[in-house]
Amino acid sequence: MTRSRTLPVVTGAPTRTAFCEAQVTLWAGVSLWVDGNSKITADNGTYEKPHPNALSLPARSVGGDDSCPGATAVCRASCYVRGLAQHAPELYAKYEQNAQILVHVLSESPSWRTYAAFRLAGWINQNARGGFRWHVLGDVWHEPHGEWIVDTCAFTAS
Repeated sequence: MTRSRTLPVVTGAPTRTAFCEAQVTLWAGVSLWVDGNSKITADNGTYEKPHPNALSLPARSVGGDDSCPGATAVCRASCYVRGLAQHAPELYAKYEQNAQILVHVLSESPSWRTYAAFRLAGWINQNARGGFRWHVLGDVWHEPHGEWIVDTCAFTAS
């Protein structure tokens, strides 16, 4: 059985994707960068004026952990975030910084990890209630990383 559907047609002047970013301070001298664009803004902002709503990571090994565990060779070869290193090096550098900060946060004591989750959750509660994207690129590296995400989500609900 073949299905067909009519896709919407957008008319008018061509549009450009709007990008945005914000710095989330975890504690003095330690910050994560959140970013977004008009294509993924969800219910945060508008197409013309999106609000940041994603925590992104680089496409590489991070502190001994692969940022994309289980990725296939095809996935790695066609990864659009790898292209950011060449085409948007300032943004990619922020993804690198996020990875370094996350490695640091996850290697610290449980109280530091909890505090970092609390701080990011506070930012999400104030700025991205319409939805938050965990890692435009990358995946959960290991159990402590996943637990940190769960803690952050729990703080957004409280």
